[in-house]
Amino acid sequence: MGILIHWTDDEFKFFQILVKEKIGIHLAPHKKALLTSRLNKRLIKLNLESYYAYYKFITNKENAEELKLAIELITTNETYFFREEKHFIFLTEQLALQTSNSDEISIWSAASSYGHEAYSTAMLLDDKCKVNWKILASDVNDKVLTAGRKGIFPNERLELIPDKYFKKYCKKGTGPFDDKIRIVGELRKRIEFRNINLINSFSELGPFDIIFLRNVMIYFDDKTKKDLINRMYDVLKPGGFIFVGHSESLHGFESKLDRIQSAIYQRNYNAD
Repeated sequence: MGILIHWTDDEFKFFQILVKEKIGIHLAPHKKALLTSRLNKRLIKLNLESYYAYYKFITNKENAEELKLAIELITTNETYFFREEKHFIFLTEQLALQTSNSDEISIWSAASSYGHEAYSTAMLLDDKCKVNWKILASDVNDKVLTAGRKGIFPNERLELIPDKYFKKYCKKGTGPFDDKIRIVGELRKRIEFRNINLINSFSELGPFDIIFLRNVMIYFDDKTKKDLINRMYDVLKPGGFIFVGHSESLHGFESKLDRIQSAIYQRNYNAD
């Protein structure tokens, strides 16, 4: 085993400030062990003896690629197909109410990680949607975006994909890929994967009928959450929906969004 480099409290504070500034995420003290497991190997590879030395290294403009790598290692990307089933049931019900007055449905899967959420939504839309649709899948991590575009996934938790969707939209790998599946090209080409930092302006996006913002705000402080929701509101169509994680809510700060059910909010048609 390699050398395990330990944090000082001051070193961790430097990283807390840096990560909050770059991507809005608050690193709680209990995350030290997780960050150690992800960053320790970079310090060893670069022959650095402390996290402060690594902080100085990645904040040097000449080492922008290492800063990008550090952010990618720090961010969490745990996800799976058809996560939070009730949201997809609700979406199916909304599609059933759809009228011919809508000529397109636009969806944003924010902080989409490897694209499980976007592909799950694409399967549902391809099956249920009567009009044209498009999906934007975004993240700050280029590594997961590249993987998402390829649409190749390990054989893990695939039982959550409905059988008819699995047969229609997933191809089993063979040979060296026999432990993986690939989403069919028909769906892959319908999703745009783009690097978007949620703490930066995204006012040029949208408008969207649906925004998935699930399991993201748990990493933000209240001020960042409020600012993000207000900016999401501005790119959401009247009557459109925002889905958040079931461990999240908008309780505790003002929002123009109406709560429809657990973790689902709607922009009122007459709010403005």
